[in-house]
Amino acid sequence: MSVQLAALVALTNDPRKAVEIAEHWVPAPNSAGFANLIAVAHVAAELERASAEQNFDRISLDRGMIEGIVQRLAAASVTDPSDLDVVENLAVLFAYLGDERRRSLALTIAETLKAR
Repeated sequence: MSVQLAALVALTNDPRKAVEIAEHWVPAPNSAGFANLIAVAHVAAELERASAEQNFDRISLDRGMIEGIVQRLAAASVTDPSDLDVVENLAVLFAYLGDERRRSLALTIAETLKAR
């Protein structure tokens, strides 16, 4: 539990450290919650890196990096299709990639999960 808490705390202050901690997190490496934490930490780290180089409003994240995050997060959602955070984050990432079909599917799944 202390390792999980350390990763969550680091997420706000140092996303790269959160990634480092979470990637060495042994208890649940295939869980949807773990995959979600890694995804958020990777995006936060990339935003931090990119914002150091340019105006925050003009940041464009690397599509390949985002597609990699999406693949890992989608795989995690298969192992736990009831994780609402994962599904909602997938919808956001699909929107960023311009994949309206998968974004709509993720939003539909999220609405179904919320209705339960």
